[in-house]
Amino acid sequence: MKSQFFFRLKYFFGKKGLFTSTLGNSSGFGLVQALVVMGISGIIWVSLANVLSLVQKNQYEILVKSTVMSIRQSLINVVSNEISWENIVANQSFLQCLSDTDPYCDGDSTTTRDLILYDAEGVEFFDSSVDTRGFTVDGSVCNAFNQIDGNDACPIGVRVRWRAICSNDVCESQQDLISIDFSYRANSNFRNIPFNPFNYNLTEQPRTSLAGHEAPLLECAARGMVFIGQGQSFNDSVADVQGCVPYSTFIGPRGLQGPVGPTGPQGPTGPQGPQGPTGPSGSSATCP
Repeated sequence: MKSQFFFRLKYFFGKKGLFTSTLGNSSGFGLVQALVVMGISGIIWVSLANVLSLVQKNQYEILVKSTVMSIRQSLINVVSNEISWENIVANQSFLQCLSDTDPYCDGDSTTTRDLILYDAEGVEFFDSSVDTRGFTVDGSVCNAFNQIDGNDACPIGVRVRWRAICSNDVCESQQDLISIDFSYRANSNFRNIPFNPFNYNLTEQPRTSLAGHEAPLLECAARGMVFIGQGQSFNDSVADVQGCVPYSTFIGPRGLQGPVGPTGPQGPTGPQGPQGPTGPSGSSATCP
């Protein structure tokens, strides 16, 4: 019995047994080779997944920033449209200044009021007075913006603010000043993209001058300049009222000239030039 057991065990693990057929044979891959291939394939797939994730994140960043540009222009169009502004004023009595002592009409730049915007049809376009109101990445209005924790489904926040300056104490006429401030708050690492709101904000401007107003980045680019932000400075160059500085701001001083290089080898002799004209004949000789 014992000899039969060992014979069967030897046959099972032997030349035609389990280990041989599993670990390798002369006509196929062995287990080690298969593991190596699987390992290499895994590395390739992980690298490919990282690349695809990076591409998707870059595409998402482009989408968000282009959406913010569109939202900005839409808000400016609504505020600068006279019919829309009449609807905005009609639905918010505080916009009608009666005295230069009225709230938001005293010229204090630190006192502003969030606006509810209405379009030319009198339909509410956006309510900036609600903290949770914002926009999705496709530009739709949403009501779940979270300034603290963020929300991937409603990551773009906007505040449209107003104040006025009265012409006199009874405010016979007033200058309406508008500012727009953006913020971006997502709650996942994938959606957390670099976003500088100063590139899209509207610094306080008279409402009547907003028509055709471009984003700061585009305004500076149209003037052949670079936007860094109003009041900012770089390399001793201070930005103008639109936050622009010239390109020369980013050009450093020229370095010292390097030593003169060695003289190169003498070139080959050129071809012989054309023969010159025949000279004048000399005087006739006289015999002695």
